[in-house]
Amino acid sequence: MFYHTNVVHDFFSNLGVTETDNQFTAYVNIPEHCNAFYSQDTINFFQEGEYFGRECENTALLSDIIYHEYAHGVTEDIISIYFPYRDQPGNLNEAWSDYFAVTMNDNSCLSEGFFKNDPERYCLRDTENDMRWPEDYHPEPHTASGIIAGALWDLRQELGAEVVDMLTIQAMRLQPRTFRDFLDNVVIVDDDNGNLEDGTPHLNEICQAFRENHGVPSVYCGDEPDPEYI
Repeated sequence: MFYHTNVVHDFFSNLGVTETDNQFTAYVNIPEHCNAFYSQDTINFFQEGEYFGRECENTALLSDIIYHEYAHGVTEDIISIYFPYRDQPGNLNEAWSDYFAVTMNDNSCLSEGFFKNDPERYCLRDTENDMRWPEDYHPEPHTASGIIAGALWDLRQELGAEVVDMLTIQAMRLQPRTFRDFLDNVVIVDDDNGNLEDGTPHLNEICQAFRENHGVPSVYCGDEPDPEYI
C-alpha cells in the first residue's frame, strides 16, 4: 500500500496535479468485509474475507484498488464545486477512478483477482465494455460508471495513454457535472487553436469513443444542443 501510494502520487504529479502533495492517513486490514474507500484525506483498505458469499482479496494488496481510491482524492481536490456522490456526478467520480487505475496498469480489467476462485467475477469491473447512455444508466455510482470509463478506455486505444490521461485531467478541471458536460470538456481541452468551429486534433476519435461507442451526446459530435444550456 505504501509503495503503490507513492507510485500513484508520482503518476498524478506528472499530469500536473499538485493538490495532493500532502500527507494523509491510510488504514489497512480493516476487519469484517473486503472493501476499500476514500474519505476526507484517508484511504481505507479491508482485509481479505467474504463478501456476499464470495471470497475476496485483501484490498491493500491490489495496486489498481490503491490507484482507484487515491484517484477519488484527486477528484475531490480538483473539483471545487459541490459534487454529490450520486447520479451522473457520482458515476463520473467512479469512472475517473476506474480509468486512472486501468491506464496505470495498462489493463482494462479493474482489480484482477479481487474475487478469489470465481471465474465469473474475475474483474471487479471492465473498462472494455459496450455500455451505453442512456440504456445502461443507473444513478448508483458504480453501476453506470462503465459508460464513461469505457469511452476513455476506447479513446486510449486510439490515441495512447499519454494523450488521454492528460485530456481526462484537463477536462476534469473544467468541473463537469454530467456525462455530456464531460464529453464537451474533453473536446474543449483538445482544441489547439482557440477555434472549436474548425474541429480539434482528435475530434473524430473522441466522438467515436464517446458518441458512437457509448451513446454520450455532444453538440461537437453533431447532436442537438442541450436545452439546459440554451
